[in-house]
Amino acid sequence: EMDYVSTGETLPADHPRRLQTLKHALAMGDALLCSLTGMDDSGDGNCDAQHDDNSTTSSSSSSSSWIPERIFLFGFSAGACFAMELCRMWKNSGASGATVGSRRRMPLGGAVCIAG
Repeated sequence: EMDYVSTGETLPADHPRRLQTLKHALAMGDALLCSLTGMDDSGDGNCDAQHDDNSTTSSSSSSSSWIPERIFLFGFSAGACFAMELCRMWKNSGASGATVGSRRRMPLGGAVCIAG
């Protein structure tokens, strides 16, 4: 992310505004993945707890959702950082939130990341 206010230079990796932007993008990406996989309606991967404001009231059928293993993320430059972090967050959210009665999140198909 750039400093659009004063210098126009790239912000340092640990700058609070840069980290907040990445955190917001990850939350939106996670909500999108939950929607694509149908987890936002079923609650299987803790998506309900994380995205109550984005969840829908209608149930999605398994035929209209994608299995996570068929979802691949592609990122170039800053998008590569986003893709890697989203994969990490997706994996960790399912593992830490899994209980005896719930299922763990299936892994995503992968991420193609290119540094620019």
